[in-house]
Amino acid sequence: MKRQYKNYPYYNTPKVSDFREMVNTCTEKYGTKLLYKFKQGGEMHEKTYIDFKNDIDGFGTALVSKLGVNEEHIALICENCYDWIVVYYTMMMTNGVFVPVDRELPPEGIANVLRQSDADMLIISDTYLTKFASVIETVENIKKVIVIGNKTEGRESYYALKEEGKKLVESGDKSFTELKVDVNKLASLVFTSGTTGVSKGVMLTKYNILATALYAMDNMLIDESYLSVLPYHHTFESSMGLICYYYNGSTVYINENLRSVAANMKLYKPHNILVVPLLVETMYKRIWNTAEETGKADTLRKAIKISNALRKVGIDLRKKLFKSVTENLGGNLCKFICGGAAIKPNICEFFDDIGITVLTGYGISECSPLVSVNRNCFYDFESVGVTSPLCEAKIDEPNENGEGEICVKGGNVMLGYYKNPEATEAAFKDGWFLTGDIGRIDDQGRIYITGRKKNLIVLKNGKNVYPEEIENYFNESKTISELVVYALKDEHDQESAITAEIFPNMDLVKEGTTLDQLKAQINDEISAVNAKLPNYKQIKKVTFRDTEFEKTTTKKIKRHVVGK
Repeated sequence: MKRQYKNYPYYNTPKVSDFREMVNTCTEKYGTKLLYKFKQGGEMHEKTYIDFKNDIDGFGTALVSKLGVNEEHIALICENCYDWIVVYYTMMMTNGVFVPVDRELPPEGIANVLRQSDADMLIISDTYLTKFASVIETVENIKKVIVIGNKTEGRESYYALKEEGKKLVESGDKSFTELKVDVNKLASLVFTSGTTGVSKGVMLTKYNILATALYAMDNMLIDESYLSVLPYHHTFESSMGLICYYYNGSTVYINENLRSVAANMKLYKPHNILVVPLLVETMYKRIWNTAEETGKADTLRKAIKISNALRKVGIDLRKKLFKSVTENLGGNLCKFICGGAAIKPNICEFFDDIGITVLTGYGISECSPLVSVNRNCFYDFESVGVTSPLCEAKIDEPNENGEGEICVKGGNVMLGYYKNPEATEAAFKDGWFLTGDIGRIDDQGRIYITGRKKNLIVLKNGKNVYPEEIENYFNESKTISELVVYALKDEHDQESAITAEIFPNMDLVKEGTTLDQLKAQINDEISAVNAKLPNYKQIKKVTFRDTEFEKTTTKKIKRHVVGK
């Protein structure tokens, strides 16, 4: 599906200079409007725009006035919750450096991030204090620990500090509320997920983070409510989700864990949700599995054909025709905003068919994170959209097909890698950030990702192969659940035979297909794909696995461990 446009205008979202101005503006504009709704301690809680500002001012005043925080590095380990957001916004209004830590890291990973970031202080929920207490004790640079929760184990209490700070504000303390901050200095250290096994500290400024979010709003219209699902330490959620929807005056429903997504969609009835492809694919499979189990799959297919025919003549009956399907997603859902990895175009087509738009985008932590996104009235399910007006993109040394490394320049680009000048220097060329992703840009300005530079296979005959190009042929396979293409090495350590390692769709086995039959079907699919490829790109060897591939905490396959 492609929606064409010529000179389609951006939305010109009003801009603010810093987080303090944004919070003051939103509080004045939206006041007692519901901002956050969430479950905690078995009860439902609500916070208005005014409540949020008061909590920020209270905690911020306690940090600055009572604890003397100035330019300290403060790490946060906490589950997705309202207090995570309060700490995040508070840190963006100080001159300190915020270090969001991936709570799913193993203990040694937690310790490494705390050390690498030079964290002086740690804010941690009581759940993760219990889990990582012994590890924290080994990190010498941590001077103070603040605990979110009721089990503080004798440490400083976040809740007590916040209430003490509110009293200080009431007594006239303006040490935080009138604090001057430099939006161009280091504000946050974000550690990359490390699909290649190496994690680096990405240095972002307050301007990087805030401007990226606000200019993203120039690219797309967002709606009145939003279910917040993805981990908050991930820049996609903390920037695109927690800032865009706040500034838009939306209501944000906080999802407590991934097991609660389906139930919370029905409970909160959100209009939008930010997702990674895995979540969209899970919903897609659930819809079709339910349709098959209830004997309604053929009816759904016929309804889609009829609906698409009517849309071609200007009649849109999707809300009525697919109400029974969309009610299971809350009934109001009109948009997925999807990033983090490639998504199968046929899945996007399906959701568009039933009235839910999937706007895919492209981002990278080093770009705060957004580079491009599809737009409400201009999208292509095979592309990752057009660049944000905050930045520009180009292709470095394009080949005959216009493909090359995607380079980015603009206000979203990081300062560099923390205490790693060699990596920083290698990441830039003539002022352009080298993303490491291979792609092309069409005449309408849309970016298409075709591979990852680090994944490039250089065969001993000198031919170059991007494994993603081959993997994409199997995007719509019903027999393959996961597939990774790589090259085996010969006795001279040269890459030779193109190999596909496959995790079959085991649901088919549960439904009666034998494993041998499934493997035979997969081999037939591979033969059919090979017939479309030149000889040097053809899959020469196939291996099967009985478990899913190992993934990062952001659900990307760890390619560097495949085939080892």
